[in-house]
Amino acid sequence: MIMILLFPIAVVGAFLLLIALRRRAGRWSAARGGPLLLLATLAASYLAAFVMLYVEPSYDDNGWPEYMELSYRWVWAAVFGGMFSLVTVPAAFAFRALWLWWRDRHRNKGPA
Repeated sequence: MIMILLFPIAVVGAFLLLIALRRRAGRWSAARGGPLLLLATLAASYLAAFVMLYVEPSYDDNGWPEYMELSYRWVWAAVFGGMFSLVTVPAAFAFRALWLWWRDRHRNKGPA
């Protein structure tokens, strides 16, 4: 049950964080970075889950192949998107931190 709710709660939380940062700063440019990366990563994980289910909509149920209808694929994509987001969100923030560190290190180097 919690995996079904994990993805929608994460998306709503990221959107509320984006709105709160925008209201605090008074402009949209202050709300970029972390919240937008979070929303983009969640959207990418949901899209990957839906594509995975769209490509192979059948599953094996105790040796009997079952076909998953389109109306159920949206829900299962949210479940799998929540599972994917457990890996993709920390990885995206780790790559962002690594990129910011590398950019700052090379920006401050200057000519020798």
